[in-house]
Amino acid sequence: MPGLAAASALVFAFAFGAYEVPLVLGAHAPKALPVLAWQSWTDPDLATRPEALAIAVLIALIGLGVLVLYARLLRPGTRDAR
Repeated sequence: MPGLAAASALVFAFAFGAYEVPLVLGAHAPKALPVLAWQSWTDPDLATRPEALAIAVLIALIGLGVLVLYARLLRPGTRDAR
């Protein structure tokens, strides 16, 4: 079970930051965060670069939060011994 939970957390973190599938197959509105970041980064207007970086940091923080939550839930010794 811990291996399955670890794999699930890692796949979630990877899929949450992936932009390829939502860009090709996703709906046009509302756009996924990775798609917004990619479109802001590749926009010829350089004024959108800070927005792209902010979205990328937000994606990274959410992924890190999920992994920290996983680590706290499955830490040895935190389960109730009944």
